[in-house]
Amino acid sequence: MPDYEGEIYARNTPFMHLYHTDGIRNESIIHTGIHGPRNKPETGKYANEAGAVTITINDIRAATNLKQFARDIYKQASKDVDVVYLTICSDVLDFAFNPGGPVDGNGMTSYELLTMIYEFGTLGLCGMDYVEVYPMNDPKPKFSSFCIYCRTVCTCWTRCLFK
Repeated sequence: MPDYEGEIYARNTPFMHLYHTDGIRNESIIHTGIHGPRNKPETGKYANEAGAVTITINDIRAATNLKQFARDIYKQASKDVDVVYLTICSDVLDFAFNPGGPVDGNGMTSYELLTMIYEFGTLGLCGMDYVEVYPMNDPKPKFSSFCIYCRTVCTCWTRCLFK
């Protein structure tokens, strides 16, 4: 979306800027794990019109082999591009695995997310970030620690590939 409640750099708006950036292959932007009531239909429509791909939590749960599913996503994201960058929004996780985050049910489990990060990392990433982490809302810094662990898993496997 061009803005979120008047803010041009809030929530999903960075992707809108990517959709209009020269050198970005929009078909390689793959929104994965989308779920919950806060995802407005027009946001998905806008992404689709730009050529981006959306994979819902139901698509992930329907996959019979999560590791292969992650490799298939990576193959699509890496087609005709020089590098793959991974960005993770904390909202992708179920609230049971995201203390301090939004109370959105039916999200990914930590196992599902770590499995996908591991697979992406073994295939090669140029970088990764983890957004919408709210340490002030995390009562015992559990989620912040989990984010650091995710980043470590990704970094270790990506670096092992390029030794």
